[in-house]
Amino acid sequence: MTFSLNTSIIKPEKNISITSAIILLHGYGGSGKDISMITLNWKRFLPNTVFLCPDGHEKCSINPNGYQWFDLSKDDPNYILEESKKSEKKINEFIKEVKKNYNLK
Repeated sequence: MTFSLNTSIIKPEKNISITSAIILLHGYGGSGKDISMITLNWKRFLPNTVFLCPDGHEKCSINPNGYQWFDLSKDDPNYILEESKKSEKKINEFIKEVKKNYNLK
């Protein structure tokens, strides 16, 4: 399955059914790959869990190697609110894709 967001996926060991998913969102200027490192420890305590670490849908305006969920470079609360609402829609779409792909409720 291809998701709408570029995603680092950490699956359970082979032949273990997936019964849950954890989605980790990185901070401003980060990436899914960055935050996926913490799953290596969590994975052993959550054996039936798939971990999904998507990149923000925009390149970061101050770090071209990272991503952002919305632009924080403007000091305008209304702008930030509108941009965060756009991101909320993208994230909700991603959650629906994950639930469908892994047959989760």
